[in-house]
Amino acid sequence: MKKKYTLLRNDSVEFLDKDGYHTLFRVKAVRDFGCVKRGDRGGYIEREANLSHDGTAWVGGGAQAYGNALVCDDAIVNGYAKISGNARICGNAAIGEYERVGGNTVLSRPGYPPDDAFIKKGPNKPRTNRRPAPPPTP
Repeated sequence: MKKKYTLLRNDSVEFLDKDGYHTLFRVKAVRDFGCVKRGDRGGYIEREANLSHDGTAWVGGGAQAYGNALVCDDAIVNGYAKISGNARICGNAAIGEYERVGGNTVLSRPGYPPDDAFIKKGPNKPRTNRRPAPPPTP
């Protein structure tokens, strides 16, 4: 198995959650694969066991994978999504925006979460630059 990314030890995020203290490191591609090009910087993972070196799986943007979570095969975790616990995002599944996947959830194709899946939108909604509508004129 040829490595497809490295961890950038000088680019990290740290936080405390219900499972303890976590330090996540940004990933950087060391070879081309899928839509990712050598030198591209991705999201954050806690350890190499969170992102497979096989296939075209990728954690991009500001996304995070930590705990015993795994992104594998051709799956994509992007935006500001978070995958944690024992969750698995595999096959050609993709999550993004502010989605959270945790527990023992396994997603293996887009659009088909199992009945016991733990998936939720995060509490933070992205801000827009739209101005509010002007008040009605009398």
